[in-house]
Amino acid sequence: YMIASSYIIFDKDLKRLSSKLYMNDFPKSFVQECVGRVLDKFYTPKASLITVLRREIIMAMPYLGRLSIVLKCDICNLVRKFYPSVEVKIIFKRGYQISNMFSFKDRFSLKSASGVFLFYKYMKCGQSAAYIGKTINLLRERFSMGEM
Repeated sequence: YMIASSYIIFDKDLKRLSSKLYMNDFPKSFVQECVGRVLDKFYTPKASLITVLRREIIMAMPYLGRLSIVLKCDICNLVRKFYPSVEVKIIFKRGYQISNMFSFKDRFSLKSASGVFLFYKYMKCGQSAAYIGKTINLLRERFSMGEM
């Protein structure tokens, strides 16, 4: 909604309306107060009132020195500007190292495991013939013994 298509036309209309009100003995303070209210209504930006609860988002980022602090401020300001109902909290973690990309220990295959429980069924001896045991040797050594 616009009062006039340009400021010049608006100013001319406002002066003409004010002069007619003065001719009809309206007090100058009253006319200026009414004109001020109309101008405030159309040309003063309204403060946005947030009625939604603020949602908190926590982000974890690697710490990269001073650059991390600058980046944190930039991200928080952008989110605050474009998403006023979101509150971003950024926490820093230790930076990435080559050791973080590898597991602590190398994994061994099951054949190389010791201390394994065994369950072996003897098909030739019937249903109830089975062997249950634990070996301290490597599993591949136990199977190569062939004593089962």
